[in-house]
Parts: sequence; structure tokens; C-alpha cells
Amino acid sequence: ALVKSYDFGSGTRPSPKEAYRWHSAAAESGDLDGKYSLALCYLEGIGVKRDAAEGARRLAQLVRSRDACIQCALGLCYRRGWGVRKDLRKGFLLLLRAARQGLAYAQFSVGVCYSRAEGTKRNREGAFQWYLRAARQGDSDAQYDVGHDLEHGKGTARDLKRAVRWYEKAAAAGDLDAKAALRRLNRKRK
Repeated sequence: ALVKSYDFGSGTRPSPKEAYRWHSAAAESGDLDGKYSLALCYLEGIGVKRDAAEGARRLAQLVRSRDACIQCALGLCYRRGWGVRKDLRKGFLLLLRAARQGLAYAQFSVGVCYSRAEGTKRNREGAFQWYLRAARQGDSDAQYDVGHDLEHGKGTARDLKRAVRWYEKAAAAGDLDAKAALRRLNRKRK
């Protein structure tokens, strides 16, 4: 709880250096969450000089824990080349492991990989199914993509009524693309 105070300013001013100090202490005591948070500090430069290679190295040491957040973070490192040599296949496989554990952002990311053929073969139906899983958990980017795929019949049957419902959910969460899609569809109806 104390580290969150320094991370987010809950009850005190945010202090990245203090947050880093507390994450380091937790990591040194063997706490998995502390080790994960410390890796993120290095990846993002929170309270310490940004060192993506060190962050990715620390995540790689933790990936055997099978923790979905760690797998997702390391998968993103490989997918984007953060601190490691870019490897779309390795990134996809790590994201897929995290997605199968139910992590919404990983599910969305797997959908993106299938949609763009990044680290795997293009699979529009697979992309839609992973977007749908993430959307049902409230991921607004996935909600937009479900609406888009339903509107255009990509990976699923075309269904404008369902598309509008998903766009509305994404728009309610602040997604600007979903708001634009709703305006566009409303103009078409008139």
C-alpha cells in the first residue's frame, strides 16, 4: 500500500524515486510483484534511468512464474523490440500464454497479432474471437475492434446492430474512434 502512495500520490505526493526504492526493497525480499514492478521501473524509467534492456532481462528471469502480467509485458517487449531484439513470434507466443490465462490486454494483443499477421498467420476469425474475449472484460480498444469487425464483416458475420452496441460501450469508456464511428453510422441512417 505504501508503494502505491508513492506511485500514484495516494495520501502523499507521487515520488518516482521513492516508488523505485520501495519496489527494490520488495524485489530484494523475493516478492514476485515487487520484482515485476521493479522490471517495469527500468522499462519505463520510473525513479531510475530508463533501461529497457535491464527491464526486459528482469522480466525474462520471472517468466517461468507463469504470471500472466509478466508474460504479457515480456511479450510486448519482444513484439516491439523494447530492450530485446524484436521477435514477433516469441512475442506472440508469450502474449498467447497470458491471453489464455484471461488477461484482457493480452487477449486484445493476440487479436492484433492475428489481424496483422505479426508472429503468426493472419486469422481474421481468430482475431475477432480474441477481441471479443477482451471486450467482454471491458477493454475499450477491443470493444471498438469488435464493433469495427461486426460493421465490416471481418472475421464474423456483418451485424450493424451488434456493431453499434459495441461501439457504444467503447465510446462510453472514452474511445474516440468509437465515437467517430457512431457519428458516421448515425449520418448514414439519416
